[in-house]
Amino acid sequence: MSSNDVKGLRAGGGCYATFLTPKGKMVADACICLAADGILVLTMPATRGPLLEHLRRYVVAERLEMVDRTGGWALFSMAGGNLLGSALDGS
Repeated sequence: MSSNDVKGLRAGGGCYATFLTPKGKMVADACICLAADGILVLTMPATRGPLLEHLRRYVVAERLEMVDRTGGWALFSMAGGNLLGSALDGS
């Protein structure tokens, strides 16, 4: 169901992947992270709903549970050079 082979991932590992319809239309791109007790799929907010619908359409295992944990997660990132130093010295 994804463009990348996740079977070779080990707990703590991850990869970038895309999810496509059977006709090749893009549903979402995501980072797939494998934990000891499950799989975490990180995607953009705009594709969260369509991706969940897409994945639920292909569930064949009755023991599988998909949970949207968006409300309990946040992402913060900072990029660039010495941003803090520049802000403090006025440059």
